[in-house]
Amino acid sequence: MKPAQFYLLIIVGAACLILTIVGMALRKSNQHLQAEVQQQQEEINRGNTSQQMWQTLVRDIASVAGSDSKLKDVLIRQGFTIAPAPSPASGGTSSATSSPATSGSAVP
Repeated sequence: MKPAQFYLLIIVGAACLILTIVGMALRKSNQHLQAEVQQQQEEINRGNTSQQMWQTLVRDIASVAGSDSKLKDVLIRQGFTIAPAPSPASGGTSSATSSPATSGSAVP
C-alpha cells in the first residue's frame, strides 16, 4: 500500500467517524424536539377538552337562566348573549353565545 492510499483511507475513516458522531447528535436533538412537540400537543388537547367542558357548562347554565333572571344577568355581565327560549313545540333549549368583544367565538 502506498503512503498516499494509506492517508486517503485514514481521511475517509475519519470522515465516517465524524459523520457517525454528527448523526448521533442530530438523532438526540430530534428526540428532544419530538418530546417537546408531544408535550405541547398534550397541552393543546387539554385546552380543547376544557373549552368543550366550559361551553357545555355555559349552555346548561343558559338553559336554566330562562327561568332565573339573576342567573341571566350574571351571564349577560360576563359577556354572553342569551338567545330567546324557543317555543315548546320546537323542543329546543336556550343557548348562550359569547359576544365578539369577549372571545370572538360562539358557544354552540
